[in-house]
Amino acid sequence: ALPAEWPMLHIAHTVDGAVAWCEEVMLGRTRARARADALGASAGGVLRGTSSANSLEAMLLAVAPSSATRGNDSPRLRDELLAWFAPRTVEEGTVLWREGERSEQALVLLDGVLEAVDEAGAAQRTDVSGCMLGEFGLITGEHRQNTLRALCGCSLYELTRERWVQMGDEAPRLAFVLACVALKYAGNRLHQVAFSALHSSSAVPV
Repeated sequence: ALPAEWPMLHIAHTVDGAVAWCEEVMLGRTRARARADALGASAGGVLRGTSSANSLEAMLLAVAPSSATRGNDSPRLRDELLAWFAPRTVEEGTVLWREGERSEQALVLLDGVLEAVDEAGAAQRTDVSGCMLGEFGLITGEHRQNTLRALCGCSLYELTRERWVQMGDEAPRLAFVLACVALKYAGNRLHQVAFSALHSSSAVPV
């Protein structure tokens, strides 16, 4: 349900106007609320669930919906996955990877803003708490398609290549789940890109 302070009716004169309002008002407020919830529950570096559809927990529910019918095991599964990650903090301006480099890590954003810039100069930002980045390149071995940097101080979880290989050897079930999450993220990003192009939207795929 929408918070009581949100308007229940908005009339837009064009489709573009309606899409822009959804992005700027509805999504903006949802993300702000999700960040506040995550920050309030992530003391000590422990990630809790957020309301964002791009959070790791939401992805786990999407790729393993049966978990939701067996006592809601997605938080446990999320925690098992994150046990393979290491907490990391970075300062404003830190470059986490550069375009063309070998993919050596995947990240889960706890707090802050990250920006990815490709060789054409196109920039994409994300501030979604619980969002995973870089997982597809880590799993497939593809070189980075963009340069990722922190626009402010950020708190992250990091999965290195070494730990990913170790996960495959010691916890193949979790490695399979993470691969499914990576495919789900990739599919969502492709849909977002297609939607943005169709509606001339400013939505950023994360």
